[in-house]
Amino acid sequence: MLVHHLSSTTETTWLAVGGYGPGSGRFGANVAALIALIGVAVAVLARTRFRHTAGERGAALLAQAIGLTGMILAVWHVARSAAGFGTGNGRAGALVAAAIALTALILAAWTLARPHAPDRADLER
Repeated sequence: MLVHHLSSTTETTWLAVGGYGPGSGRFGANVAALIALIGVAVAVLARTRFRHTAGERGAALLAQAIGLTGMILAVWHVARSAAGFGTGNGRAGALVAAAIALTALILAAWTLARPHAPDRADLER
């Protein structure tokens, strides 16, 4: 919830109440973690559900793109946070998001490195 705060000067400030609004430091880390989790989910689907199908490679590439996006957002949040851990700026959450994004990247790369079964057209020749 955002509250409009009028100061004694002509500037107006938006304050984040509750610690989870778009103005809080945790918001960027939460967004990075959510994107990284989506990348892990797509990587797991590529690894299990699309196994040995044409969609396996596409899903793994999509998981790598989503995981890389989550990693960039997490590293960017860590780089621009000024305070240390325990201050509420989301630095620890961004590091967790980076670890989740790394998991998505590894799972997707592992799926891409897996040998594929030959197609039926190759077996008929």
